[in-house]
Amino acid sequence: MSRARQIKAIGELKKKLQACSKEKDPTLRKLLPIGLLNSFLAKEKVVLIVYGGTAIEYYLSGSHSANDIDVLCSNPDRVTEVLCSAGFRREGEVFWHTDLLPIQLADEVIERLDHRHTVISIKG
Repeated sequence: MSRARQIKAIGELKKKLQACSKEKDPTLRKLLPIGLLNSFLAKEKVVLIVYGGTAIEYYLSGSHSANDIDVLCSNPDRVTEVLCSAGFRREGEVFWHTDLLPIQLADEVIERLDHRHTVISIKG
């Protein structure tokens, strides 16, 4: 992808991430950014998986509330690059955004996907 197309794509991602902050459902407000990042990185075969409190919140239909979004990924360097380009500020493993919950990248890298995960589709 050319540099101009990359800049345009990151700009579009920023706008979509910003729109996530307006989502009324608190669980969706946490999951939508990860879905957008997965879609953005799909062509590169980079995968993000939500685990921890936000996954429990989704599973329990919101009766548990997480304060951040714990994420496993297959390429932390690329995810870091995209998050920082999209307006997140990095502090250690945590990425902060003015309008979204912090995203915490796990130390562990996904080597392969197996049967222990569930793929969900959110708003198409």
